[in-house]
Order: sequence, then structure tokens, then C-alpha cells
Amino acid sequence: MRFLLTLLFIYFAFLIQSAITHFTPDLVLMLVVIFALYWRKSSVLILSLLAGFCLDLVNPTIFGFNLIICLAAGFSINSLQEYIYHGGRYLVVFLGLVLIVKYLLALILFKASPPFVEFVLSSLITLILVVPFNLLIQSLLPSQWKPA
Repeated sequence: MRFLLTLLFIYFAFLIQSAITHFTPDLVLMLVVIFALYWRKSSVLILSLLAGFCLDLVNPTIFGFNLIICLAAGFSINSLQEYIYHGGRYLVVFLGLVLIVKYLLALILFKASPPFVEFVLSSLITLILVVPFNLLIQSLLPSQWKPA
């Protein structure tokens, strides 16, 4: 039941993210990073596949890019699950690194990047929202969290 609720969180975040036009926070990638710290590898794989597929449906010209980014972010952060303490400061650092890698790869591979001001503002909004979203998810799904 908790896993289905997690899938619904990702889907609703996708709907909200696709409805915002300017300075869009990357809510779906943020949830993938949050859930990657707490779920098993198989669950994170399914969550990342759903998240990347939903994001790729919005922009079919670079189909597969968001899928690869979500899978790589989810798997790499999930691999660090046993070595770190589950706190908000790690979420901010990991999400910041994932956002930088995502935009750099988009710039290098596709020569497609949002304007610098839009990239900075949307990334800052995403980094500011990660800790409150983490606290909200911890309060809604308390039994799944475990100490490092």
C-alpha cells in the first residue's frame, strides 16, 4: 500500500510540474532522490522508471533523457543508502549534484538548456522545497523510514 502511495506521489508531482510554465521546480526528480534514500533497489528502479517515463512524455524530442537521469540518480543515491545518515542536508547536496549533472548533460548532448536565470531560480526553488517535502513524506509514511 505504501508503494502505491509513493507511485501516486510521483504521478501527482509530475502533474503539478507539467502544469507550471516558468521557473518550474523539478518536483519529480526531487521525489526520486528522497525515495531513493529510503526504499529498496527494486522499488527505486520502478519509481525511477515511472518518473522518467512521465517526464519524457512531456518532451518527446529527447525521449529517454529524463528516464536515464532518473534511473542514474535513483540507483546511485540508493547505493549510498547504507553509508549516510538520512538527513535533510544530504538531500540538498545530492539533489544539487543531480540537477547540475542533468543540466550539464542536456547542454552538452542536446545543446538545449533553459536560460541561465531560469535554471538558477528553478534549481533554487527545488533545493528549498526538498527539506519540507521530506518532512511531509516522513509524517505521511512514518513506518518505512529507518536509521542509517
